[in-house]
Amino acid sequence: MAVVGSGTRKPVVRYLALSGASLVLVGSMIGCSGGGSTGGEASSSEAPSSAATATQPASTTTMSQTPSASMKESPGAASTPASSPSSTPSSTVSASAVNGQTSAVLAAITTAESGVRGGEVFDVEDETERGQRVWSVKVATADDRQFNLSISQDGSSIVANDEDATPDDIEKLRSAEITVSDAIATAAEEAKGQGDLSSLEIDTDDSGTVVWQIEFGGDSGTTVLVDAASGDILDVGPDAG
Repeated sequence: MAVVGSGTRKPVVRYLALSGASLVLVGSMIGCSGGGSTGGEASSSEAPSSAATATQPASTTTMSQTPSASMKESPGAASTPASSPSSTPSSTVSASAVNGQTSAVLAAITTAESGVRGGEVFDVEDETERGQRVWSVKVATADDRQFNLSISQDGSSIVANDEDATPDDIEKLRSAEITVSDAIATAAEEAKGQGDLSSLEIDTDDSGTVVWQIEFGGDSGTTVLVDAASGDILDVGPDAG
């Protein structure tokens, strides 16, 4: 009996011993698992910080490049308005006094003076040449030569350009202080509503004063005499000049 009893106890002791070792092993594994979890949390808590650090330079680079691109485009944008004023006549005619034909005369003057080096316009007539309406324009040069030009009715182009062998009225032009464009500005305000500008010339009035004689509305319209020295209006009416 004593032998049998001791034989049955030995397996029990071995089982318990094995169970204790298993418990130690399981506990050790649980401890390792907990440590891994802690490491994972630390790793994950560092990730956003690392990501934020990585994105920061990209954001800074984007901001620093934006003004540079804007500055490169500015000169191109600024250069667009620089070419516009070149075709505008040097006149102070107000918008209320300018009709289509007066504007065309101013354009014709600019075109004629651009077509003759150092040229000054002193005579403009609305005429028909070879079935085409044109502005017949006389231009004086600095050395007292005269060129007779035909300018398209809209004032934009030269149709013909010939030198005149017998200059006229250039001496009167030399005494003028008021430019033809400024004289038109003054006359257009005075003759507002009297019709289109149909002709102009440098001339003298009955007293011998050099004047710009500017006609609006043709033969049935009105004429304005502008003192070529002072810019004053000397006479207005159908028979002025």
